Amino acid sequence: MEKAKSEGASKITKITLAIGELSGFAESSIRLYFETVSEGTPAKDAEIVIKGLPAKKELYIESIEIE
Repeated sequence: MEKAKSEGASKITKITLAIGELSGFAESSIRLYFETVSEGTPAKDAEIVIKGLPAKKELYIESIEIE
C-alpha cells in the first residue's frame, strides 16, 4: 500500500509474490488473508500471482501493477 501510495496510484491491479517452498507460507492462506486485509483499500480485487521458489525461506513482492 505504501509503495502504491508513493507512486500516486489509485488502484493496485496485480501483485506478484515470490514464495520459497521452505518459507512456511501456504498459498491458500495468503490468498485468504489478502482478501481480508485488502477490503476497503486500493488493493481490493487485485490479482494475486504466486511464484514458487524452490528450497528457499523467502517471501517477497516481485512486482505490483497500479493504475
